[in-house]
Amino acid sequence: MELKSKDEDTNQRLNSLFSLLSEKLPEFFPKTPVKLREMILKTSDQFLFKENKSQWNEHWFQTGYLNYFMPMQYARILKALKMCLEAYPELESEISSVLDFGSGPGPSAIAFNDLFKKLPAWTNTDINKNSHNLAKEVYSSLNIKHVDFKIADQIPASKVSKELLLLSYSLCEGIAEENIFTYDHVFILEPSTKEQSRNLIKLRQKALDHGYQVIAPCTHCETCPMLERKSDWCHDRLTKPELVHLKEVKLPFSDKNLNYSYLFLSKTIKKIETDKVRVIGDFLKEKGKTKIAICKSKDRQFLSWLKRSKHTPTFSRGDLISLPSNTLIKGQEIRISAD
Repeated sequence: MELKSKDEDTNQRLNSLFSLLSEKLPEFFPKTPVKLREMILKTSDQFLFKENKSQWNEHWFQTGYLNYFMPMQYARILKALKMCLEAYPELESEISSVLDFGSGPGPSAIAFNDLFKKLPAWTNTDINKNSHNLAKEVYSSLNIKHVDFKIADQIPASKVSKELLLLSYSLCEGIAEENIFTYDHVFILEPSTKEQSRNLIKLRQKALDHGYQVIAPCTHCETCPMLERKSDWCHDRLTKPELVHLKEVKLPFSDKNLNYSYLFLSKTIKKIETDKVRVIGDFLKEKGKTKIAICKSKDRQFLSWLKRSKHTPTFSRGDLISLPSNTLIKGQEIRISAD
């Protein structure tokens, strides 16, 4: 079976990938839905109640992760990377190599391989060789080549130019920030809890102090206005993929969305000046109007429109949009004309 084109949407792509993996690695795809359900739930409990300690030496953990958590993480990385490419289309040419710290079984390399013309020189690092072994089996099945593997419990300092440090759900495991700012590029994904998202905003400010540019999701390199109020935090969202191989498993997870926070930083890329804004909230209905939070500058701002407006916006959280020409400023609001 051949993989389909890179123009598929996330659902199609994931189902193509996992159809192929189930053929190549049948030992990780139980035929009995009840058995697979038990493994996925046991893996979930391990993350929730066992201090996030993974059990890569256990077959049930590898199976649970590969069938559910890996495709969900792939989907998050894929969307975040698409947003980075939208903000800076020439991103691929600026990256010579990638160090994926805390790589697990390697969903990040699969996402990059799907969006880049050629996978950069790539190194997966993790503390457990069994997660590396699973990644090697997955990559072999998907014909992903030339990935190195190293055991490491701390981020090594970068010694080459244009190297990207990728931290996908690694900072939340309590690793030290030392050596992060030795890399020319840093790409971070974190869970979308208030605490972890605000920690990412604070790290953003440290990066600015170290001379980095914020490529995405922010549209500016000024101080983030969300630092001012402890109740604020920033995150993105995508609809949870519908996976064919999980259709009969009947998992009890009720959330229909995947939430996450992300940040792409660079020392060498000059941020492209733009008049676009990033949508960072959901629609808020107020008396006679609707508004939605946007990222535009160091000021807390909203895009708003009156109930009588002839044009109702259809964008959603995470979108990078151009402001209409018919706007006026009303305090914190950029008001779209009703005409």
